[in-house]
Amino acid sequence: MFLPLIDMEHKKRKYNLFWLIFIIFIGILLVIWFAFQQLAPQAIVVQENTNKNSINITDKQKLSVIHHEPEYLSSFSDLFSGTAWLDLEQTNLTRDQVGMVFTFKPNIEWQFLGDCSIMESRCQEINVQPTKQQFCLNNKAQNCLEIKNKQLIYQQRPLILPISDQERLVNLTVESFADRWLIAAVQKITEEQYQPKVWWFDGYDFKEIKLLDDVGKTVVSKYLGQMAIGGRTDSILILYSADDGLAWQVNGSEVRELSHFFGLRVNGGGFAPKIVYLGQGQDTVWYVFDQAGQQARLIKFWHNGTSWIEGGVDLTASLPSDSQAVYLTADSNNNLTAKIIAGTGQASLWLMLDHGFIAPSSSQVTSVNLTVYDRVKPQIVGAVVAGAVGGWSGLANQWSLSTDGDNWQSVQLGQRLNFQQPVSQLWWRWQVQPNANAYLSPCLKMITINYYRL
Repeated sequence: MFLPLIDMEHKKRKYNLFWLIFIIFIGILLVIWFAFQQLAPQAIVVQENTNKNSINITDKQKLSVIHHEPEYLSSFSDLFSGTAWLDLEQTNLTRDQVGMVFTFKPNIEWQFLGDCSIMESRCQEINVQPTKQQFCLNNKAQNCLEIKNKQLIYQQRPLILPISDQERLVNLTVESFADRWLIAAVQKITEEQYQPKVWWFDGYDFKEIKLLDDVGKTVVSKYLGQMAIGGRTDSILILYSADDGLAWQVNGSEVRELSHFFGLRVNGGGFAPKIVYLGQGQDTVWYVFDQAGQQARLIKFWHNGTSWIEGGVDLTASLPSDSQAVYLTADSNNNLTAKIIAGTGQASLWLMLDHGFIAPSSSQVTSVNLTVYDRVKPQIVGAVVAGAVGGWSGLANQWSLSTDGDNWQSVQLGQRLNFQQPVSQLWWRWQVQPNANAYLSPCLKMITINYYRL
């Protein structure tokens, strides 16, 4: 007699379950519809931008809606060690193959003054070997720092540098300034680890100048090298020459690494660098040569009207023919005189005239297609000139990207350019206009292009 009641209760539960499932299904449909409404305006905005040459970087999410695929990053960098990635017919900036930089053409003139056999006394004023071992403040003999038997001597006593193991300091270098000395040395950590060290010394206390890389880390070289110091108290150039070189500029309390201008090819296996300079402040020009005379080496650094060195170029190829060694000196009248040793061993004196640079009316560096070797890869939807190393202050310049090598889109460094349609090719170009000041020149050392594929 209870079976009908049980059957009715069972049917009621099935009825309730049906409505519960139906309500859940309707809820899911509502969620899907709501999500679609949120996405729909983005798709509409993208369609409105399709008639433009580029879309702003903030539209990256919208591009994903168009292509329905994620994108991934590819990166290209050129150190200009060769010309394989450059369109040489479209490039008219001068490439220094030793410094691996692009600049205006250096304008150096050499005037022959005479053989040292005739001008013996004047030739002797230019030391062939580094002989100075005593460094006095204000040229006063009673206040001098001396290097003797590879040891620093101050007031007739050994000077102990602020380092635990003095025996691991080699290749001491000293320069005197108005009221203090700058001492440089190389600390041998292991057979393949050498750290350049520099201290100010005022006769009482030491103050170390931290030589760091561009990310703030202590620099250690794999090669034993020789150091050089040059400049004035407020602006100093520090060099470390080895198989690969290191360089820093010190302005007051601020230090910047400039090793990208003093690399492997410039050092030629390492030499004993000597620094001379002309001018002051923003107009300073620095010259470096091998004071040991083991190789002909002449390097120039310049500022482009700023407080910091912005360019470096190797001038060795400009030396008179058959030059085997060069020794340079600068006088108070900003004249540069060079003693040059020929292959025969004959020494002669020359006046070096640096007229700055010769610039075409419009200069540029242009690449070849960066994807010439990988066209089978997915297409590109955007690109950015992600970074460039060098200096070009005071010079009007423009970066551009192209997808066909003919039509160019101007961009700023770091500004992503998104393409209207996916492409398979990519070029970059840099244009520079000369300045009325012939001593200003751009110096492009490296470029990095990031591009985004589907």
